Order: sequence, then C-alpha cells, then structure tokens
Amino acid sequence: DRIALTANTPGLPAGHQGTAYWHPSGRYILFIAEKPDWHGRAMFGSPDYEALPGFGRHDDLWLITADGHHSWQLTHDPNTKDEGILIPIFSPDGKRVAWSSRQPGGKYAIQVADFVESPQPHLEHIRSYQPGGPTYYETGSFTSDSRSIAYTSDQDTHSFWHSQIYRLNLATGLGTRLTTGSDYN
Repeated sequence: DRIALTANTPGLPAGHQGTAYWHPSGRYILFIAEKPDWHGRAMFGSPDYEALPGFGRHDDLWLITADGHHSWQLTHDPNTKDEGILIPIFSPDGKRVAWSSRQPGGKYAIQVADFVESPQPHLEHIRSYQPGGPTYYETGSFTSDSRSIAYTSDQDTHSFWHSQIYRLNLATGLGTRLTTGSDYN
C-alpha cells in the first residue's frame, strides 16, 4: 500500500525530498526538501546533486501530515552553497526537533528547537550547539528521556573518515565521547 505522500501536496517544492522521520504521535513526518529556486552542479546523473537529502546543501526542513494533505515549511535557511540541513529527528516526547546544520565556511552545528503544534506546526526557541567547536556534526537520535542527543563528529580526530560517536547533554551543552574506534562512526 505504498503511496507518495509528497506527490500532490500543495506548496511543497518539486525537487529532492527525503530523510523522513515520524513524530511519536504518528500524525506528522519530518523531512528535508530541496529549495525550489536552486540549480547546481550535475553529478552521478542528478542535475542538483548537492541538494540531495543527506548532502546538506540548499535544503529546508518541512513537516507533512501522515495522510499527505497538509505541509509546513519549518526552516528558511539562506540559499547558499555552504548552508543546509542534515538528518532531522524528533525527541521521543515529540516536543523537540534536532538537526545538523551546515554553517558558512563548511562547518556544522547541532540545532535544537521546540516543536509547537498550535496554531499551526512551527519551531520556536532554536538553540545551536557546537560542543567540540566549529567542526562536523551529524545528529543520531535523542535519548529516551529527551535530555541528550547522540551525534557523530570529527571534533577529536579532525578527520571526517574517523568520526566518532558522542552524547550531547542539552542542559550543559557538553559532549561526551562514546567510541574510540579508527573507522567512521
């Protein structure tokens, strides 16, 4: 019973869409969508390769109802080659959203916002975390109590290919390294 939720939803941009994540209530799906007014470099058969979900450029964060009838744009980041969004996630209680945010200069930050449903779904109180300074960050998941986030970073290794897994304490902003391997993640 597969259906394309985003195929006929008014207002959604027509480009790449992906990295879907369910709200714990089952009412919404969080996802990334390519900005409608960007056209970039063609690679691997895709005319806008850099805007693919997971690449983190020229994208915004969107929300759609589980039936695909309504959608809302949650972020309006600048449309530059250095900025975009990676891997959005909901907290288990559904009250927060987190994502990796590409920053000017090629660095990243972990963004965390309050998810508010009324009068229409939107984000409030966006907070930015860089527990290891300006480097690479990729969100993983919230802990079951929604107080911390697992993330991947090269903050200690200084090599993307040797990134490690950390836990971000949202109250203190401190990151704790959880792995010590020599491979990615």
